[in-house]
Amino acid sequence: IKGLNSAAATRIVAARAQRPFLHVDDLSARAQLDSGELRYLAQAGALEALSGNRHKAHWAVQGVLPESNLAVPDTQAALPIPDQAAEMVADYAHLGFSLRAHPMRLLRPRMPFRQCSVTHALSQLQHGRFARVAGLVTGRQRPSTASGVIFLTLEDETGNANVVIWNSVLARFRPVVLHARLVLIKGVVEREGAIVHLVAGHLQNLDHHLDHHLGDLDLSSRDFH
Repeated sequence: IKGLNSAAATRIVAARAQRPFLHVDDLSARAQLDSGELRYLAQAGALEALSGNRHKAHWAVQGVLPESNLAVPDTQAALPIPDQAAEMVADYAHLGFSLRAHPMRLLRPRMPFRQCSVTHALSQLQHGRFARVAGLVTGRQRPSTASGVIFLTLEDETGNANVVIWNSVLARFRPVVLHARLVLIKGVVEREGAIVHLVAGHLQNLDHHLDHHLGDLDLSSRDFH
């Protein structure tokens, strides 16, 4: 959880090992959590088992903070339950990932994603077959021994695809290759034994789908040179 220090996490684990937490007040007292630590937990969705959902967790946290001037009644206001997209955005913002659903699972029913193969299906395709996939760019690598070739790791709800981008393709799609978070790639399957790559021929930046459908999703790739 972003912002939560290891000492607080250790106290939580130690207190929970003795007996389960009953409610947020119980967690706060037994793990000796301060206001900032409680807020980090609420923002990350870690208090849902004790409060119901993220929105209620914020109310519950306010109710146990000594410096808070809010009077939180036992019967809380009817707060809207966060939808799956809102939960995912919050997970990425405060955890850096989400275990609820992959962003591509929510985008898959929409065009042009429903016309794309999932990355897992690439392993079933024969060498030389055309394929079209879309996903999040989770890594960029340009090894010094690869004659300028860039390797992308593309992730969707089924797994990862290894994408090879030759210099000629990089020259045409450089902004997409270097900066896009969500990419549609058309290419050809290349098999070398059990290793499968997608050799890219065309790339399209689809970041606007993230911004429009999933809001401010905090995504960053691991780039190596």
